Amino acid sequence: MFSSMRSPAACAALAALFFTAGCRSANYQRRPARVKASGAVVFIPLRDGENFYFDADGGVAIARAATRALDNNASRVEAADFARARGPLRTMILEDKIAVGQWARIAREAGADYLVHGSLDRVAWVDPMDQTVPRCTFTITYAVVRAAEPAEVYRTTVSGAYPVNVIADRGVTVYEMGHEGLRTNAYDYIGTLIARTFYTHTLNIFEARGLTEGPDMASR
Repeated sequence: MFSSMRSPAACAALAALFFTAGCRSANYQRRPARVKASGAVVFIPLRDGENFYFDADGGVAIARAATRALDNNASRVEAADFARARGPLRTMILEDKIAVGQWARIAREAGADYLVHGSLDRVAWVDPMDQTVPRCTFTITYAVVRAAEPAEVYRTTVSGAYPVNVIADRGVTVYEMGHEGLRTNAYDYIGTLIARTFYTHTLNIFEARGLTEGPDMASR
């Protein structure tokens, strides 16, 4: 016959388990998808102050990272090959400001139901508080266009930093990763931020506090 009384050691272990779970919950935020979509999404490489879409290496790296993050984490949407959008964009766009209808047509040409386009508004590679510390700080603006209507269903501006602290993913410091490693990892992070628009995700509380968003247009 089993005793209904737990041993002191068992009680202590159970208490520690609940405490750890509570701390883990308090240190993370769960955020829903900003755009509830199904089908295929194409991420157009971001433009910057000097380069058009597809012309900036950073923009292409961000689109590649967003494609990978969506395919690895989303269940209702998948990423279309953004290379398929380059030809339609080059042949169709004659003006600097591209209309929603044109973006929707590019999405359809690329075989996508949604298209994401935007700009890398600002990027710097040292900590603004300490110029001796390598760090990426950035601001991006991006919008989501639904091809069927067509309509722009979401728009936002996001500012943040990678890494949040000197120690980045898997315990690697900014000094260990070097300048090229910092660039690669930062672009991967920015691409993941954009992809998260389409799926529920969890943020470290420090990362969440370091992100500034808005203005935006609620999904519909």
